[in-house]
Amino acid sequence: MIVILDKCNLLIACLFRSAVSWCGKLNAIACASETCARIPSSTANPPFWIPIHIVIPERPTECAVFDVLADSPRDSVQFIEWSPTCCPRALLIANFHGRVTIWTQPSQGPANLVRDTSYWQLEHEWRQDIAVVTKWLSGVSLYRWLSSKSSCAANSKSIFEEKFISQQFQTSARWPNFLCVCSVFSSGSVQLHWSQWPHCQNAAPVRWFCTSKGLLGCGPSGIMDADAIITDSGAMHVAGVPIVNPSTVVVWEVMPGPGNGFQATQRQVSITVPHLLVHQTGADLPL
Repeated sequence: MIVILDKCNLLIACLFRSAVSWCGKLNAIACASETCARIPSSTANPPFWIPIHIVIPERPTECAVFDVLADSPRDSVQFIEWSPTCCPRALLIANFHGRVTIWTQPSQGPANLVRDTSYWQLEHEWRQDIAVVTKWLSGVSLYRWLSSKSSCAANSKSIFEEKFISQQFQTSARWPNFLCVCSVFSSGSVQLHWSQWPHCQNAAPVRWFCTSKGLLGCGPSGIMDADAIITDSGAMHVAGVPIVNPSTVVVWEVMPGPGNGFQATQRQVSITVPHLLVHQTGADLPL
């Protein structure tokens, strides 16, 4: 059962696109609205921008707003995501034209302690090609969802905490808790951007770095969709759907290559997905 805690203004809700992200640590919802444009007679900059609304569900009337640059009147936010809870808090925003920005808040003390939730600053920005996914990377979660076939499932309470068990005491030592963004492009290549780790304690600007693009080896037509994860061992795996064979999923293991590049090795045999999945009554569909 889903309970609606708060109702936002209908007009504002209608203006929001599908780019919405909820920060569990801060309990804030980031929403991207439609692209705005200056009036033709104005010479103010920028000509186009996209308002980002930060809403606290407990205080829906209090809303922080900041603007990200847009590249055209038809531009919109393609990806918006809060950084993993184990990392310093940041908001990743990427538009359809390949403009990616990282937004942070001024903090005093621990990385996850924010003093002012209404002020946001642009920490880093870059341009990239058309991406099928741009996301944060993080180590393996401390918790695992219990199987529905588990013997203790029948005795579990109707709260989410009771449905989780501790998987391990800490995340993989091979993947530190730093800000790292992975982009998989439609051309079939992958690239990482990350901030210096650990963060400087002084007021010096945070430095960001990037790799060169590494080809996954999916053919000349490229990829229509993809996702990336960090495994238990700290390895990076990318799953992609080639355009030439949309019913096939290929998994690659991406490793450091010569210089600042990558080497991708097909990790598993291609998985063919049926064109039509018939619903199985009373049972879960096999993965």
